[in-house]
Amino acid sequence: MNNLPRIDVPTTDYGFAEKEVQDYRAKGTEKALSMQNRGPIRFTSSGELDPQILDAYSEFGFYVLENVISSQELADLEQDVAQLLERAPTHRGSKLDRNGKRAFGADCNGRNYGFVKPFSDPVGGTGANHGRHPAKMVELVPPRD
Repeated sequence: MNNLPRIDVPTTDYGFAEKEVQDYRAKGTEKALSMQNRGPIRFTSSGELDPQILDAYSEFGFYVLENVISSQELADLEQDVAQLLERAPTHRGSKLDRNGKRAFGADCNGRNYGFVKPFSDPVGGTGANHGRHPAKMVELVPPRD
């Protein structure tokens, strides 16, 4: 994905926890890439999902399906996300986007965009989303710039 708007900031800035977070991510990446739970989607001759994929899912709790979405589909998704970002409200409760036009979803009753502080974990330590957030992550202080 190359056309989404990008903010020119350092890739990471975890403040006092920088070294620990970098080590954690490196170890996690190494562990994830060593697992036998990724590959193209495969089916049996009767059209069922390959049992090896199901076995790996049962063992690891997830399976990475590679090359399932074509480059054209990814480009379409990227274009849609870019439009949503362009038409996003400028702040909580705003009905206008950054161009002064009606924001996407401004007339909807439900929430379309979530506004949270950088590095925050607003639902951590709660039973939100069917109990998926039982622990709260460390909330780091973002740099002033």
